Amino acid sequence: MLRFKSSLRTSLVLAVALLVVSAGGAEAAMKWGISGFTGYQGYAMDDINAVIIDFNDEVGQPTSVDELNGDASFGAGLKFDVNPTWRVYAEYEHLSDNSGAGNDIGSLKVDLDSETFLVGATYFFPSTGKARVGLGAGVGYYDFGGKLEGNFTIGTDEYSGSYSGTGSTVGFDGRGTLDVTMSEKFHFDLALGYRSAGGELEIDGVGTGKDLDWSGFMSRVGFTYFVK
Repeated sequence: MLRFKSSLRTSLVLAVALLVVSAGGAEAAMKWGISGFTGYQGYAMDDINAVIIDFNDEVGQPTSVDELNGDASFGAGLKFDVNPTWRVYAEYEHLSDNSGAGNDIGSLKVDLDSETFLVGATYFFPSTGKARVGLGAGVGYYDFGGKLEGNFTIGTDEYSGSYSGTGSTVGFDGRGTLDVTMSEKFHFDLALGYRSAGGELEIDGVGTGKDLDWSGFMSRVGFTYFVK
């Protein structure tokens, strides 16, 4: 697993380096900037939600735990406009979701998060105005974790105490992007798309049979400051 993670990180670093080098080849037309963003992200999380559904059916009444379907994220990135048509980017994004509730019969609390590193490219359609529309795709490395705290019994399975797990996976995404020039340096960013990224949660290196599935609707809203 450690070797796998190291290889993934090395591949992403090399990918970023290649993006920067390719951008540098068009130095006369290139612009680069620093961006910050937030947005709502939807998640599948079917395996975790199955536990929540069972909890609600067995011990949740009159209090129930909300299923995990998505939450807000935040992040930052570097953007390289090689020319008016092509952009390459590297992003960091923090994903998370949580839920919990309890009563006299039992309690359940779930916390999930992922430190996510994305690289990709966007093609912008020709435009003579301040707004540009583009389509892009990317690949990402998801280093995730999950924590379940509970005190309840479902059938023959007893949950008592705190359980923490980790995992990692590679995901892919596609997005439509709107870039609006507000000034020479500042741009407004909006993106809508879909990501596919799911991997098994492990405890002490042993698979749990439960996936953390970050797949779903993705969005971005933020600003970019172009340094050059």
